[in-house]
Amino acid sequence: MKALILPVVVFVASGCATITRPRVQWGMGIGATAGAIGGAVFSPNDASRGTNAVVFGAVGAVAGGLLGYLTEPKAPAASEAPSLKARELAPSPGAKDVQVTSPDGLPAFVKDRLQQVVIEEYEEPDTVAADGSLHEPHRVYRIKRPAELFAKPVATPTGGTPQ
Repeated sequence: MKALILPVVVFVASGCATITRPRVQWGMGIGATAGAIGGAVFSPNDASRGTNAVVFGAVGAVAGGLLGYLTEPKAPAASEAPSLKARELAPSPGAKDVQVTSPDGLPAFVKDRLQQVVIEEYEEPDTVAADGSLHEPHRVYRIKRPAELFAKPVATPTGGTPQ
């Protein structure tokens, strides 16, 4: 009977469903074995040898499991899913850029509903960034108002279509 107690304690302690980390399981098994052997070998008398093996085996399993838990490498952090803005700005496969230079070739019902894009162009002077890098003068283009297609014609104060 005494010979069955130690294996049952080791299997119950290391086979717990919530413990799925290999280092914790190995630590509990090695700690339980070392504690049980130490408790049996260093028992003060033969009557308490089995009890000491069980008690020190359980203490060894807890200490080994704790040591295994503390030395377990951290799992890599899950990468964050791209934000909605990043997904919208990402180029879609097979997409083509279409540029409407002038609404002259468009039908009248589209011309009435089309608001042209307004692009601002300016020259940025040379600057020195915080890291010490030099940004030479260059042209900068910024969309001030994107092109829009309205469901209904938009009347301007002069009575025409917007420009």
